[in-house]
Amino acid sequence: MIAIPKRTKRILAVLLPVLAGIGVLAWIAQAITGTRMHHRIRAAAAESDTVVLQRYYGREIIESSEMDAEAFLAWMDGNLVPLPARLDISLCWTPHHRILLQNDEGSRNVEICFECDLFKFESAQRKLPEPWRQAFGELFSKHGIPAKMPSEAEIEEALARSPK
Repeated sequence: MIAIPKRTKRILAVLLPVLAGIGVLAWIAQAITGTRMHHRIRAAAAESDTVVLQRYYGREIIESSEMDAEAFLAWMDGNLVPLPARLDISLCWTPHHRILLQNDEGSRNVEICFECDLFKFESAQRKLPEPWRQAFGELFSKHGIPAKMPSEAEIEEALARSPK
């Protein structure tokens, strides 16, 4: 058995509870951030007249589908449970899906990258909780929009449709 010096024991007696406290505070902050993000998206949707689901590449819209804001709110209430959403900064961030929450004053966007499992609303980028990933994927699919990056052929077709 290894003898631990008294001084080391005293340091550990102070340090371990402090580290545990920091871990608990980080978990609470993450939980609050995730539920606040859910609340902010829901509030923006409640102020919207229409909701547009889009799959895009750069400035080119590949597919688009409009839905009523009330239907989107009902979908949110039934599918997006407020969950902790981890902070995550990824070099991969290249979203190809977005939800436009539109009203007379403009629009607010929820951008989604199904490839790196991140989403962004306003300036906050977060890790997409797995249940949300599945729910968003099903929402887009229900509206005829695949939850995957556009293929080169789809991009070329969108470019050909685009006004010059």
